[in-house]
Amino acid sequence: MARPVLRAALALRTIPAHNSANSPPGEQTEERMKKIAVVLAFAIVAFALLAIPLVAGEAEGKAVYASKCAMCHGADGVAKEMIAKKGARNFNDPAWQKEKTDEALTAAITDGIKEKGMPAYKEKLKAEEIQDLVKFVRTLAPAVKK
Repeated sequence: MARPVLRAALALRTIPAHNSANSPPGEQTEERMKKIAVVLAFAIVAFALLAIPLVAGEAEGKAVYASKCAMCHGADGVAKEMIAKKGARNFNDPAWQKEKTDEALTAAITDGIKEKGMPAYKEKLKAEEIQDLVKFVRTLAPAVKK
């Protein structure tokens, strides 16, 4: 995500302050502003295009979560009391979110956790659905205050 913005910033550094010695000062400023506007427009479009898959993945993950996970882990990520006693985790716990990698979450969803009663979803969900689910689970953690 930072690369298009970095490229835009570098492009701004390469725009000369004066187009030519013969150009009037107002024309030089206008030309520079046009170039800056083009670079900024590029950066905004690049950022928007990079953000679209993230939002789409989270929305799809939310639907899968509601149908497959919420019954045990709660709609808000807080595990139901009876299920929590078996070891189901609260997805809104910042410490748990920090401890678990996306790969670990993917493995738990794919293969299940037999000793905790969590079923495997490798035969029930596509790989893309599992990745969307992981993205959504990450949204359940409260924002950490600094």
